Amino acid sequence: MGAGPYFAPANENRLLQLADFIAHATYLLYERHNAALARDIVPRFDERDGVLHGLVHLSEARGSGCPCPACVSRRVPGQLGPWL
Repeated sequence: MGAGPYFAPANENRLLQLADFIAHATYLLYERHNAALARDIVPRFDERDGVLHGLVHLSEARGSGCPCPACVSRRVPGQLGPWL
């Protein structure tokens, strides 16, 4: 049986709103190729030596031909690709 809705206390609300915003921006980027919200937040994801580690693409298409920021940063460190 599934869990019901989660009603957060007021002191937890702001971080939940931030998490929802990041999830929505990431969804729009990957599913709709709309970078309007993600453009400012993707460069703030965890990275080391120009490779994004805080954003990972789990798909059969990932790798050499994928133009998403996560895959591009692994091929060309410091670059985020054409989506942004």
